Amino acid sequence: MKTAAIVSLLFLLFAMDGYCTESANTGAGASVITVDFRVPPNWKKVGKNSYVLKNFGRTLEEWDKVLSEGHQPWRLEPKNAAGACLWDFGISDNSHDIFDFADHLTEIRANRSYVLKAGKSSYYVFIRVTDTIPIAHRLVVVTDESPRE
Repeated sequence: MKTAAIVSLLFLLFAMDGYCTESANTGAGASVITVDFRVPPNWKKVGKNSYVLKNFGRTLEEWDKVLSEGHQPWRLEPKNAAGACLWDFGISDNSHDIFDFADHLTEIRANRSYVLKAGKSSYYVFIRVTDTIPIAHRLVVVTDESPRE
């Protein structure tokens, strides 16, 4: 009798695990990238679709102080710094978790550049690592405006 109960519980456990996996792949719980594009105050537009950090040195000093106090250690990973940059521009997956959001980024050049594709747009974030602190310093937005057939 005990064996039958254990086998039944294991079957139920595996069945529920398969159900959860299938539900995640259907899009019901999948994160969707939302874009409410805005230029942060410490950035400026320098071209049609290009933005740069206004004062790299000041930003580096500020993050050096914050990180040396032990705050936001996740920012020491360049991919997370790129994700935080996109958040500042109003681009997110609404997860409120930098690790989940950063998983949407594709690394182009190791620790230097990343891209996030959302809809018809691609957001390229360029990182500069100084004193082991990665700082996003440039964002380029490329929009695919080709007609769909």
